[in-house]
Amino acid sequence: NSAKKYSDPGIPMHAPDELIAKLLKAWHFLYKRGFIEGFGHISARIPDSDLFLLARHSLGPRANADDFLVVDMQGRKVSGDGAMPGEYPIHLEILKARPDIGSVVHYHGLHSTAFTTSEHQLKPIHLMGTLFHDGIPTYDDPRLVTNADRGTALAKALGPHRAVLLRAHGAAIT
Repeated sequence: NSAKKYSDPGIPMHAPDELIAKLLKAWHFLYKRGFIEGFGHISARIPDSDLFLLARHSLGPRANADDFLVVDMQGRKVSGDGAMPGEYPIHLEILKARPDIGSVVHYHGLHSTAFTTSEHQLKPIHLMGTLFHDGIPTYDDPRLVTNADRGTALAKALGPHRAVLLRAHGAAIT
């Protein structure tokens, strides 16, 4: 079977092993390179469903497939062990607002946080930066995104872009 089964009482759900493997690869890449400094979380939309995978709270450097939760688009944990990160509304509201987005990562990196205090607009200066040719907006509220109102405001700040900086807080990348 190419899918890992999750279940809510009597309702089978599937998260493809390939999707979990990609999330783990991305998480390990970010962690090993210092982007995840203490806290961060990653999510991915489960194809052909109204569900997404979300890294549990306090996911560390030795993450594995069991560290992901299945969450519905109402923000309810459908299955998995452990608590959702307190800032799960970042993922929920961005995925709800942007059906074209398949994955979201939020982290509190030193460099992305430092850029949020600049009055200057960031512009790509490297080939890899061309992914962000249309700019990177800043969400001005420095508080944690722990409720639907802040998540919705963050998704609105993101707009059609691939990333948004969170003032004094880090970044959300799609």
